Amino acid sequence: MRTINCADESRSRRTRSGAATFGEILTLALSICAFLVATAAYLRARADAPAAATALRHLDDWAQLSSTGHRLGTTNATKSILVFEDYQCPFCKIMHGTLKRMRAANPDIVVISRQFPLTSTHPHAMAAAIAAECASDQGRFEQFQDTVYSAQSQIGSVTWAEFANRSGVPDAPRFAKCVASDTGIRRRVQRDLDAALEHQLPGTPAIIVAGDLLTSPSDSLILRLLKRAK
Repeated sequence: MRTINCADESRSRRTRSGAATFGEILTLALSICAFLVATAAYLRARADAPAAATALRHLDDWAQLSSTGHRLGTTNATKSILVFEDYQCPFCKIMHGTLKRMRAANPDIVVISRQFPLTSTHPHAMAAAIAAECASDQGRFEQFQDTVYSAQSQIGSVTWAEFANRSGVPDAPRFAKCVASDTGIRRRVQRDLDAALEHQLPGTPAIIVAGDLLTSPSDSLILRLLKRAK
């Protein structure tokens, strides 16, 4: 009869341990595969879901809301996206880039920009909105938007005059006076802010397409809604 020594017992334990380890690895691998398959199915279902499922609500006075604001796009563009935004909002910066790319690829899209400074969380948001409106009075609204979003981290440390200079605002003294004391500009910003609060917009960016107020919309969802719009 064969005697089992310490070396044999050690080898036996290693064999049993190896078998157990292999089984555990196989179980883990199968679990990961199942998770990935389920995740892929969920994402496909979410991408194919009806647009209304991601809409917070429909705004009946959408046409009136979109009749005011800055139109960014070609003069003959017919598909409108209304955006209420805050220049200190990091998600607005992302959406700004997304909408610029969509406009470049689809000349029939126009973005209508309105102000929604969230002053409770962004201390420079109101001043940024006023500065943007002052730049608009000299025909440099979109350029000012691009400049501020591209240097968003510098808001509060760079003067509005410097942002205006980078944006090509031609009359610096006029811009400075506007930022400092133009009551008409302040009323314009307040008008947008009042509209956002009246409609209980949940935050920024607030995206409205064909009357549907959306939350975190994808490019494909926006395009589907635009295709359905009259």
